[in-house]
Amino acid sequence: MDSALSPVSRDHATELAWAAGFFDGEGSTSVDRGTGKAYGYLRLSVAQSSDSGPPSTLVRFHGIVGGKINGPYTTQRPDGFTRKPRYILVVYQEVAERALALMWPYLGVEKRAQADAARSTVAGIREARAA
Repeated sequence: MDSALSPVSRDHATELAWAAGFFDGEGSTSVDRGTGKAYGYLRLSVAQSSDSGPPSTLVRFHGIVGGKINGPYTTQRPDGFTRKPRYILVVYQEVAERALALMWPYLGVEKRAQADAARSTVAGIREARAA
């Protein structure tokens, strides 16, 4: 599943508030270093588990912010317990920036700080490359 930010089916502000709350609790903002330390890209991700395909909450979030849902990924613990398959939604670069901007009024303090730290790291990498 791959898409850019698309129109939402419900009240726009309500959907953005829901997405921000979901992301606050389940998501993360980080820097993807790609194949080398000379590059850095803003990355939003949310992981969810399900036995029956991508969870509806992840599909709903995808419909609001875009990105791509990857998976299923399965893992087995050393004690033999197999976890439910995981699905991970990832959003990169400009689409990640736009998603953050749209959710920003509804994000909590901690998630805003995490996003600011990732943005600062990306900016530092770009400045170092330009020097």
